Amino acid sequence: MYRNTHQFALNEAKIAYKALMKEQILALPIFEKVEAVFINYPKTKRIPDTNNVCSIHEKFFADALVEFGKLVDDHPRYWGRTIYNFGEVDKENPRVTILLREAKDIVRVIPSI
Repeated sequence: MYRNTHQFALNEAKIAYKALMKEQILALPIFEKVEAVFINYPKTKRIPDTNNVCSIHEKFFADALVEFGKLVDDHPRYWGRTIYNFGEVDKENPRVTILLREAKDIVRVIPSI
């Protein structure tokens, strides 16, 4: 669905997302490199594909972190591992929760050939 959405609709959604998240993002520290866990809590038992839901949040959230000065860029040099999880059905408060941590101590190991 995301890939078939018109670019103007996506831009409007991204602007609305940033406005909703601004206060919370501004309260965050500045990260050198971040890792994130996105946890999906859907409203119904008809569970959507967690990857589809969380990937949109990741894209909009990463862009907002950069725009609000909390991360230099969303390039892999600054954005480390991302994990998508399913939480549980929450009819009263459906949401995606985002957990962040500094990932500067994570070293990428390149296997020898």
